[in-house]
Amino acid sequence: MLPSSQPLTQSQAEPDLPHSGPSSTEPVGRHHQPSSCLPGITSSAATPPRPSGSTPSALTISKSAFIYHPFQCSLCSRRFTRLENLKRHSALHSRSPRDPKLFSCPHCPATFSRIDLRKRHLNKKHHHASSPTQSQSQSRGQNQRQHRLHHSSPSLSSPQTDEPNHSNSAPNNDIDSLPLNSGRQPSPPSLPWPPPIPALSPFNFSFLDSETDWQPSPEQVAKGLELFFSHVARFFPIVHQHTFDPEKASGFLVIAMLCLGFQHADEPDLSSRCFVQAKMLVALNDPVTQRSDLEVVQAQILLQAYAMLYLCGAESNFAIKLHSKTIELARSCGLMQPCKVDARETTDLVSLWSDFVRQESHKRTLLCLHQMDALWYQILSLPRSISHLEIKHDMPCNEHLWMSKTASEWAHIMIVRPGAKTQLRYSECIRQFLAASPTVHMDPDEINPYGITNIIYFLLSSVREVSGWSTITGRISMERIEVLQTSLKSLEPFIRPRGRQGGPNCLEVEALWEMAMIQLLSWSPSHTGGVIEASMDAAIATTASLATCRVMYTSVSSSIQPHIDWFLVYLDRTRVVDSESPWILFYAFEAFSIAYQLLYDGCRGAMSAIDIDDGDAAAAFRWARTVFRRREKTKMGQIILTNLSSQWDTQQLV
Repeated sequence: MLPSSQPLTQSQAEPDLPHSGPSSTEPVGRHHQPSSCLPGITSSAATPPRPSGSTPSALTISKSAFIYHPFQCSLCSRRFTRLENLKRHSALHSRSPRDPKLFSCPHCPATFSRIDLRKRHLNKKHHHASSPTQSQSQSRGQNQRQHRLHHSSPSLSSPQTDEPNHSNSAPNNDIDSLPLNSGRQPSPPSLPWPPPIPALSPFNFSFLDSETDWQPSPEQVAKGLELFFSHVARFFPIVHQHTFDPEKASGFLVIAMLCLGFQHADEPDLSSRCFVQAKMLVALNDPVTQRSDLEVVQAQILLQAYAMLYLCGAESNFAIKLHSKTIELARSCGLMQPCKVDARETTDLVSLWSDFVRQESHKRTLLCLHQMDALWYQILSLPRSISHLEIKHDMPCNEHLWMSKTASEWAHIMIVRPGAKTQLRYSECIRQFLAASPTVHMDPDEINPYGITNIIYFLLSSVREVSGWSTITGRISMERIEVLQTSLKSLEPFIRPRGRQGGPNCLEVEALWEMAMIQLLSWSPSHTGGVIEASMDAAIATTASLATCRVMYTSVSSSIQPHIDWFLVYLDRTRVVDSESPWILFYAFEAFSIAYQLLYDGCRGAMSAIDIDDGDAAAAFRWARTVFRRREKTKMGQIILTNLSSQWDTQQLV
């Protein structure tokens, strides 16, 4: 079955994360270090304030820098770039609450050194307890701020916050305990939201670095989340769209979702800005203190995918480290075990639906982490860290059940389609597919493609293990290879079930299955050679070398040709690629590299599926440049085009 010609939408440019360097506004003696993964390293955009109505440019973003914060408070561990800032902050700890020079809050123990700071605190924290005169003044101030927000650039910075002195209170590093309401009342998002969500109240990212000059506005938050659910959530189905409330969710998770969502915005540089803030939180270990470990795991999964697959380059090391940290957190917070809820304690249908969504999100988050673990093993040859035996969950529910918009719609599907909620455990499903004669007791029309995706990743990882074992021992275990081949073939009815139209995840699972068959029939030379890649850049360069090196693909050309043709036709027919997952792009490039090598070696019909004659290397490269140029606005697409040009120049010299 050839891939559908249904178009996707064009993705936006992916900027490089700015390199570290001295800021023009910093003193000469300040030290700069390139990494923000170490304690005391945060990021600060060194750009001057822009006038209202201006738009950020690539030049402005390129001046951002990772700045070393060498001065740390011994009481609350907050860090500062200057000694005078630390001294001013330390004075807040040393003052007595009874100091007559302090202005105290009438509603809480907080004290302030200036009366304007106390007034701002009252408006932000205790506006409901304010007097009528204060309320009127606050309302006027909110209207003025709303007017400025409406007519200003989305990139304008928010004012820095001063830290009050809470006497006799322990420092709190929980970023969720910080306020999520800034007292600013913006207008509702202008863009339609399918499904409609409540208008965002003022979204305050006060937990972010107060020294940076940018924070996402409420309108940007709404737009970024809309783009995430429209283009990204289908291959990261871990957050339930119709019950997600950005006001109640972890700010860390929202920032991570914005990193990926803004990849499809008119200003993709917003992704880099959000990533700088999220990376700072990871470096300071703030996310692990939040009240929801599940949301922390979800956010770190999205961040490692963004760093590895969208930024590439130097940020790949950050993604690898964050992956290990995420697995450690998942084990410690009980994510490997099912989230059990007693339905007898539920009093209404909406609560029952909410419990179901929470259980399903818990399950899908672990499967997504398992997917990332297998993906890094497949592409980079990094050793796996999660065993399928650790996953104690059932298979994901039917996609229609997961995408239910209301509790009544969910209950209706549960009644009329009893097989929608799969009761088969993931590990048991793996065992059935690995049997000598696979007999899986599941309806192909009810099984979720995302569950099949994780099964294929397990089988693909097993193929890698067999090839590695054979390389070390010098023996080929045909028995294990035949079992894996039988298991993959038994999955085909679940990938292309009769009568089912292509859903949002069908293309993902079909592409993965085709690549798994290619990997089974022709082992990866980089993996069998013991090459462990450090980034996607290196993995793409290694893949590009397949186009001109002589590997033993010729002997299996007839077996892998149908699967190679699938990717060639997919690349040829897909005109717009806005919702294409990064790993499909990588698989397609790998398939082209193998096809070109077959054509280079004189195999008949190597690229006949796209009407390229045998031996016509120039036509093959022209076609490749055309189809991959459609993806040149992504970082991975740019890397692929660079390697294509390099390989063509090398071949011309030969």
